[in-house]
Amino acid sequence: MEQFPLNKITAHHISVSEVPLVYVSILTFNHVEFIEECIESILHQKTTFSVKIVIFDDCSTDGTTEILKLYKVKYPHLFILFLQKHNTFGKPDRKNVMFPFYEYRGKAQYTALCEGDDYWADDTKLQQQILFLENNRDFVIAYHDSKIIDSSGELVATSKLREKGRDLTSEDIIRGVLIPTNTVVFRNVFQSPPIHFFNVLNGDTFYFALLGQFGKAKFLPAIASSIYRLHNNGIWGLKPSNWKLRQALNTYKNLEQCIEAKHLPIVRNKVFALIMTLACREIKIKEKFLLIGRAYLYLSFQTSFKTVLATHLRLFRSFFISKN
Repeated sequence: MEQFPLNKITAHHISVSEVPLVYVSILTFNHVEFIEECIESILHQKTTFSVKIVIFDDCSTDGTTEILKLYKVKYPHLFILFLQKHNTFGKPDRKNVMFPFYEYRGKAQYTALCEGDDYWADDTKLQQQILFLENNRDFVIAYHDSKIIDSSGELVATSKLREKGRDLTSEDIIRGVLIPTNTVVFRNVFQSPPIHFFNVLNGDTFYFALLGQFGKAKFLPAIASSIYRLHNNGIWGLKPSNWKLRQALNTYKNLEQCIEAKHLPIVRNKVFALIMTLACREIKIKEKFLLIGRAYLYLSFQTSFKTVLATHLRLFRSFFISKN
């Protein structure tokens, strides 16, 4: 794996055409206030291997694109830019313009993720994650913790994880145990995602679930937490919980169409749980029963008893609350 002495990635000699060991993947839209901090945190990475940065800018209108072009001029051998002429979020043609981006980054052995409004806080994070993955072929993802800050830089939470960081099994990954996106490095076991990927908005959950078919996820506590930023222009962070829940349901309904058959019970179990959660939150009795009916279509002898018990307990409580 070692190609260079340990040094910043800007010091490594790599040609414009050379495929690196790692592509750092950035999605950005109107992040003019944050994009430089994101990029600089990547450029400060110290590695013994080649790294390039591939960026999809979804037609920013605030000056983000101009900043990206300046970095491209300064480091032409490190930056690959996919600059869109119109915003594609939620549009029918998104898959057509994004597919080349995902296919391109999939040419490297590994991909690291960082959104344009987030940044890394440990200049050895890539070195540590790649070293682990190179020596542990049964793991497909390496991740760590992330802190949450607001738009002014004030700390909101010391951890983005919902539970203490731990190694995750394939089943954990597929059923969606939270993995902070801006902490992830993964092995490119496939070059591009299936077409169903482009039907979902929370693509990271979908992508991680597909990766979970090929191995486990390693939690590396020694890496300093990356920074996840909550702000008014964020696409996901400030959305209502019911909206997120419906997006998660759409994600797993699409996963149902393309995941390997042996993992299908995990996905169907998740769909059942998501629909039952929506039923618990529904106030109108008619709609509540319609959702329950939809959920029961996913019940089978392979459905987790723990999931069935927990969702029905929540459901009974929701009936009691709605009457009071």
